[in-house]
Order: sequence, then structure tokens, then C-alpha cells
Amino acid sequence: MEKATISLPRTMKNFIEEKIRQGRFSTPSEYIRSLIRDDQDITGNSDVALLVRRGVLAGGGREESGQTAAAPSRRRK
Repeated sequence: MEKATISLPRTMKNFIEEKIRQGRFSTPSEYIRSLIRDDQDITGNSDVALLVRRGVLAGGGREESGQTAAAPSRRRK
């Protein structure tokens, strides 16, 4: 996986660190990837959304847990 560096204001960094302390995510990268996956789901650009449009999955690809099939490793509580 290629690494990317992003700059954040201290308040945002603190916010992400709090999410990690709460156990919702294990790393800042996991949190950022989760945000990107959520945005992809919303905008229809996720792998799941593409499969639904192609007719591979029915019902929006959502599992009963509310998570997408493309991202089962999310650690939300």
C-alpha cells in the first residue's frame, strides 16, 4: 500500500486521537479510510455500489449489521 501524508489542524488530530482512545479505531489511517469508504458509499463510488449497479449484488449490498460488504473490518461501536 502506498503511503500518503496529510496535514491536519491540531483540533482535528485531537479528535482522531480521541476516537482511537475510545476504541472505535486502532489507527488514524483506519479512521481516514473509514471516512473515505463512507463517502464512496454515499456518492455511489464504492466497490459495493459498482457491483449493485452492475447487478452483481441486490438490495444495495448492505448487510443486516449496516456495514458494507466491502468494508467488514470497520471497528465501529
